[in-house]
Formats: sequence, C-alpha cells, structure tokens
Amino acid sequence: MPRKKKEEKQLDGTVDIKQAVDALCDIEKDYGILPEESLQILEDSFARAYKSLANEDCPANAEDMRIETSVDIDKGTLAMFELKDVVATDDDIEDDFLQISLDEAQKVNPDIKVGEQLRLPINLQELDERYIAKSHQLFLQKMRERTKSSIKNLYIDKIGTIIKGKVDNIQRDDNNGGIKTVKVSFDKANGLLRRQDLMKNDNVFIGQEINCYLKGVDEKRKNEILIVSRSDSQFLGCIFKDFISEIASGIVKINSIAREAGIRSKVAVSSTNPDIDAAGSCIGPDGIRINSIRELVNGERIDIVHYQDKLELYIAEALHPATVVGVSVNSSSDKKTCIAVVKNGEKKEAIGKGGVNVRLASRLVGYSIDVLETDEAMEKNVKYVSLDDIRRDMAMSRVAETETVPEEVEDDELPEIEEETVVSAPSSLDVEVPEDVVEEKEIEEVPEVHVEKAKKVEEPVEHVEIKSQSPKISLAALEAQIEEEKKVGAIAEFFIHLYLKINKYEQYCLFQNLEEDKSFKKGFDGLYAINNEKWLVESKSTEKIDKRHHSKISEAYNDLNKKVTGKESNNPWKNAYNHASNRDLEVPDDVRKAIKKLSREYTNGNYSTIDNYNIIPCSTKFFKEDKEKERIGNTKVEVENKIESFEFKKIKAICVNNKIADLFIQYLRK
Repeated sequence: MPRKKKEEKQLDGTVDIKQAVDALCDIEKDYGILPEESLQILEDSFARAYKSLANEDCPANAEDMRIETSVDIDKGTLAMFELKDVVATDDDIEDDFLQISLDEAQKVNPDIKVGEQLRLPINLQELDERYIAKSHQLFLQKMRERTKSSIKNLYIDKIGTIIKGKVDNIQRDDNNGGIKTVKVSFDKANGLLRRQDLMKNDNVFIGQEINCYLKGVDEKRKNEILIVSRSDSQFLGCIFKDFISEIASGIVKINSIAREAGIRSKVAVSSTNPDIDAAGSCIGPDGIRINSIRELVNGERIDIVHYQDKLELYIAEALHPATVVGVSVNSSSDKKTCIAVVKNGEKKEAIGKGGVNVRLASRLVGYSIDVLETDEAMEKNVKYVSLDDIRRDMAMSRVAETETVPEEVEDDELPEIEEETVVSAPSSLDVEVPEDVVEEKEIEEVPEVHVEKAKKVEEPVEHVEIKSQSPKISLAALEAQIEEEKKVGAIAEFFIHLYLKINKYEQYCLFQNLEEDKSFKKGFDGLYAINNEKWLVESKSTEKIDKRHHSKISEAYNDLNKKVTGKESNNPWKNAYNHASNRDLEVPDDVRKAIKKLSREYTNGNYSTIDNYNIIPCSTKFFKEDKEKERIGNTKVEVENKIESFEFKKIKAICVNNKIADLFIQYLRK
C-alpha cells in the first residue's frame, strides 16, 4: 500500500558548510585522518540526519530512502538529492520513499522515462534547526569513533610501556578529601587514573608531568580512552628495564613481580649467564640502581628474589627474610596451596607486618602459602620436604651423573617370615657424653685437614633494606661445598660407627650410606643391636663455632622422626634392608625379614611413630679456626633438657667435641 505522500519541497538551493570544512582540516591534521575519509563522514552525516528526521515526520521507516550527498570543498557548499525509481502512475507506487510517478518526475526532468532513476534535489534551506543539530551530532559522533580508532593505532605499539602525561584535572572524594580520579592528557589522547591506579602517597597536582604504565586502549570509553596505571606491577617492571641494562638486553630476566604499590614489592629475577648475578645487577654498586628505582616509586621497599625452578626453593626465597626449613606442596590439581615450615620464632617475620610478606610471596610464586614454625608442623604431623635435602639432591645429581648407583637387593631374594618388630625395650633416658666433652677448654692448633673448601663467593652489596636473599654461588661451587660437607660428615659418622663398635654394638648396616653414594634414596645412618635391643642412629655435624650440641642433637632427632613417620618421600627401611642383606655384615635372617616387613608397610603408607624405637642421635663439632675456644659449658644439661621434649622408647645421645674429632683426624692421617 502506498505511503502517504510528503509535502512537496522547493527543489533548488544549497547550504554553506565552510565552517564544517575548516573543522575537518584541523581534525585531519591532528589525528592523521585522510581528507577523503573525513569528507565521506561528513556526507554520510548529512544523509543520515535527513533520513532520521524523515522517519520522525512519517510513521513509516525512512531508512530505505536513497540519499545522494555532494560536498564541494573548494566552494564550501553541500547539495543533496533523493533518488527515486520512476513508475508509470500513482497506482504503481508501492513505496513513496523509493518511487515516483512519471508525471511527477517529469516536472523535475522532462526527459525522464519509466524505469529510470530520478535525482530529486532537496532544498536544504527549508530544513529547520533540527536538521542542523542532528547533522552536527551525527558528524561529531562518527568523527569521535574515527578519532578513537586513529588514537588506538597511534598507541597500540606503546601498550606495555611507560608513557609520560600531564595532570589536567583532579577529582576528590567528598567524604574524605582523598583523590578519586586524576585526568591525564597525553599526546592526542587522555587517560584516567582511579584511586586504585595510584601508588600510596602519590601527591599529584594539576600541571604535573607524571609517568604512567599503558595497559591498553578502550575505544568504548567516551573521553579517556587510554587505560593507564601507576600501581600495576608491570609499571615497576618497566622501570627496572629502563634502569638495568642487563634486563634490557635479556641477560637478566624478570620472572615475576608481586606488588603493593608504594609499600613493598618482590621481584623475582634470574640470569641467562652463569657469570652474571641477577640480584647484584638489579641492586648495583652500593645499591645505586635499586635506590634510583625506589625514588620513582615513592620509596617503595623492593625485595630482590632469586628465582628458582624448584618450587620449594622458590617459595623459600620468596618468604625472605624468614628462614624456611621445609615445604609441603598440595598436589591437588584444583588447589595451588602449600605449607612453608620456618624456624621456630620466625613465623612473624615470614608473615610480615599486616601479612604483607606472605601475601606478596604467595602472589609471586602463584601458591597460597600457610606458614608454620617447626614445632607447629611437628604437632600437626605435617609432612614436608626438607630444603637441605632438596639442595643436596640437586647438587649430588650433578656430581653423580656419570657414576653408578649400588645394586639393590631384591625384596624377593629371601623367604617371608613373620616378625612383629625389630625393637623392644623399656623406656629410659641415657645421655652418653665421651670424656672431656663437658669441660671448657681451648682448642689447640692442629694440622690442616686436606679437604679443599669451596671458596666463599661475595654477596651482592648490602644497602638499606634491599638485599639479595642468598649469596652469589655457582653450581660448581655448591657441588664442591657439598662434597666437603659430605667428607666432614663422613668423618663424624665414621667415628660414631667405630665408637659403637668399640662399645660392643652389633652392626646391621654398612658405614657408607646410600645417600653418601649419591643415590636419591635416604636411609638411617646406622642400625645397631646390643643386648637384643635394636637402635637407629643418625649423625649430624657442624663447622660453626656458635652451634651448640643440643641443636645438632635436635636436628638428628627430627631427621629420625621424619624418616620413621613417613614425612619423607623415600623409604628408609628399603635402604636399611639393602644394607642388612650385605653378606659382609652377617645380619640374622629374622632381623632382615623384620626390616623387610617394615619396608613394605612403609611403601603401603603404614607408618610408625618414633616412640616405638630406640634411637641414638649424634652431634660432632668441627671448626678449623686456630686458637679458638670451644665453649662446651653445661653440654650434658643442655642435651638432657632438649631430650626431655623428645619422644622415644629409649635414647642415647652421643656428643663429640672438636678436640676428640681433631685427634681422630690426626689418627686417620697417620
């Protein structure tokens, strides 16, 4: 059905658009929009405005109208035409927006014929102010869209970098007077800093030039389309890259950043060159680099963390300055949680003021970290991996790459017999301290033990509160250090073995533990028997003067406890069974079968408790400094007091001081 005809308009006239053309020239200049594109936007805006008003005046949809627009840039004029198909009569018109009768068409063009298209001039001078306003609105809208697209193209390559801008406006919170938003103008674009995008103590003012991290460009925003931040962790990362040439060149890599802007950050770094210390590069001589960075982030405390491939070691580094002794990682695929076990008395340090240290450490490693002290972990029966064991395993694996592991005795070589346990004895307390241990005496000069010690590697320069978390040390140096520790430990352990043999203890294990033979398997340092009682032995040694015997006794006890109660992944009873099966030891069959049974139970997850066993924790003190006084003092009392907190069936503690160890070494050298 034909629509109602519109009122006829005068068919002549153009409109002056010189001002619009001048505005276009400025836009083209500022944003790099091609003149042809701007002109097309202008023409489309006039056409869309006309259609829009036609649709308002007529109930039918005028979007079908065909409008032709012609802008003369030189003259600054606009002409518009409505395009209509010519039909024979009014009765043939189906859509009066698209069609016109021949009679009406010939009034405009006498030569036109049915089937041709008529260019019907639109008298723009008769249009009211609504048209001008609508055209202007549509033009500005379209130009804004095109301008945003142009800005995006200008800044797309700058995303992920720091850009400099100028503070144009600051909006404050009516309630507390604090900063709510900060409008920042950049080259040809604006950005908006919200309160959460600012660092703590960011005191900005109008006209101030500030650096911002460009996170992205949002064309949907009305005005401030640049997404910027000063609190983002990558803002700090970009500053590191600008100040530290090793990071810019790729020699040093930033692995992760956790940040509470203006308060504290943790930056994990690693080096692709073993000769370059990543942390030292970030800190710089006398802390000059890190201090310069801190000035740009309002004095923010920055912890440089040594990135570690081994998750447990990485967690320990992240929790600095607390000393982590072990880590238990939740293996569940849907939960990334772990427990970090720290030294007694260091939980507060691990958590940090207001929880900031553990919070940042969790973000850094990507795991939620719960902190327990050593005693807490023991009370809660938490199974964790010792960091010392991890470090030794890593170094020993390197040392043992070309070496073979002793062949194990298969479980099925001997027939199975029933045996309840290998230990049984009444509960008692027996502390055994060799002669001269308790006396305070000066260490005499002794010949140097010919064990080549790893050179001490200088730590990065200390400054303010920003420190490297571990000394700079190569893997080769670590391996050498571990080799010496093994030799020193072997001397101490060898002495303990001889001491027990002299005291009529029957040996059920080899002197050389499998762990000393560079296997990943961990076992007891000794398994002995006397008077039908079986004893588990663990030996610990130290070269530190300030270490007391009771602390090493405690360390030996804790190791035994972990092995027995299944807090280590390796089966210590399997190691003990392999040793007991050695023909040179002549271990009774019933003892071997009992150990075998314990091994199988351990493998099946049926663990025991330490109070089912007789134990011998041992401590040996070495230190090589000449003319040093070894202050033993009340060693016996200290050890007895420590043992009171242990659980056991029966215990003997053996403490060997430096004097005895030194005499033994002299004996071995002869």
